This record gives sequence, C-alpha cells and structure tokens, in this order.
Amino acid sequence: MSKQSLSEFQQNLAQKLIQARSSVSLSQWLAFSAGKRHFLIPLSEVGEVVPISHITTIPMTHAWFSGLANIRGAVVAVTDLHTLMQDSMGQTPAYLGPNSPNARLLSLGGEYANLRAALKVDQVFGLRQPKDWIPSQELAFCHRYSVDAEQTRWHELNVNAVLTQSAFFDIQEY
Repeated sequence: MSKQSLSEFQQNLAQKLIQARSSVSLSQWLAFSAGKRHFLIPLSEVGEVVPISHITTIPMTHAWFSGLANIRGAVVAVTDLHTLMQDSMGQTPAYLGPNSPNARLLSLGGEYANLRAALKVDQVFGLRQPKDWIPSQELAFCHRYSVDAEQTRWHELNVNAVLTQSAFFDIQEY
C-alpha cells in the first residue's frame, strides 16, 4: 500500500466516522398493552419477553405485586403494570381476571437487569418506531406519547419513573 493510498484510506475512514456520529440513530421500541392502554418501552430496557407459565403469589403484598416467576433459572419479581398504574393514580385496582393467553412477562434488561424484575403485560405487539412525541402527564410513569397512523396513542413507559416510585420496592401491604 503506497503512502497516497494510505492517506486516502485515512481520509475516507475519518469521513465515515464523522458521518456515523452525525447521523441520527433510530432506536427500536417494543409495543405492548396493559389494561386498555398501549405503551412503548425502549428495546434496550427489555431483557426478554416470555409467556407466563407460573407466578408464585406472595401473601400480604400489594395487589400490583403479582409474585415471583422463574425466567430461565432466575427468580424475578413480577409487577402487574396495569394494576400498579391504577394504584399510583389513586384508583382502586380492578381485577382483570385470569391472564389472557396473550399475556407476557417483560423482564427488565440493560441498566435494570440486575434488579431481576419483570412487568406483566396483557399483550405484546412487536417493534414500533414512533414519529413525533407529544408531552403528557395523563398517565403515571409516562411523560409523552406518540400517535400512529391508526390513531392509536402509544405512551412511552418511563422505566426509571416506575422504579424510583417510593412504593415500588415496598411490596408489603399494611
């Protein structure tokens, strides 16, 4: 390789690095429902999505704490997202009946993986790419939403807001 071609290679590499830094990366969002609401969660915050096989209930805990589940050999604490949101908004949690066949556990991943926690949701719809975000305080733990072509309102679930709620780690009901 001559010095000229090495110089060209370095220039091309530098240009590609600059382009990579300046390009907007599109993040992926996992779409799901809890109750009658639709949500989006950054895919980077989800460890995995698994069907609900068995949840061991724990007595004397809040209604939103479903219990413990075994996900690939790891025991995780399961929170029913719909019931937690009702409780945090001062509503009496409504019993939705047994889990539907579409219900899933979303184990938390990324920076939250060490918590060994999962959210129980009613249905998972797959990946979405929201277009425009609209600020909102309509729902607990959601600070913005996006509307898709079918006019479905998809609320961004702020996992950090869920986890920093004072009651989240205090599962015992008094």
